[in-house]
Amino acid sequence: TYGDHSSGTSSSCYAYANAGTTMAMPSTSGYGTTADDDDDGDGFDDADEDTCGTDSLNGSDAPTDTDGDGACDAGVDDDDDGDGVDDADEEAGCSLLTDCDGDGYGDATDSHDNDASENSDMDGDGIGDNSDTDMDGDGYLDDGYDAFPEDGTEWADNDGDGLGDNSD
Repeated sequence: TYGDHSSGTSSSCYAYANAGTTMAMPSTSGYGTTADDDDDGDGFDDADEDTCGTDSLNGSDAPTDTDGDGACDAGVDDDDDGDGVDDADEEAGCSLLTDCDGDGYGDATDSHDNDASENSDMDGDGIGDNSDTDMDGDGYLDDGYDAFPEDGTEWADNDGDGLGDNSD
């Protein structure tokens, strides 16, 4: 066989060979053809295998693909763990974890993916809401001075109707 489970008969090849001519090899023969992009039939593009350092002619030498998305980790997949955060943007040591700090919030939605005490930053100031004294960023401190600490457009309700003065 040619390494691709073909019997080597002319019916298993793409072209019939006559005496004295060269027989065309099946594209998955393991002998390197340009008829397809995956000569060894392992599911990874030959060019990607070259980038990832595996043998594109050996189906048992497949590259690492941590998240199973069909793109090998080394130099091809920008998000090896498939958590929605590019490896370049992940905290050090977290590139293969979907919840680096183990707080139950995936890194793709966790504003502080390396701090288990924080998972959101409503006003985007870089201070987690649990530590932020003005989590909505409206300029009014949350501890009694802001009637609506989770609404950056409201801070007072002078008539006590539950609606902020700005929308009353």
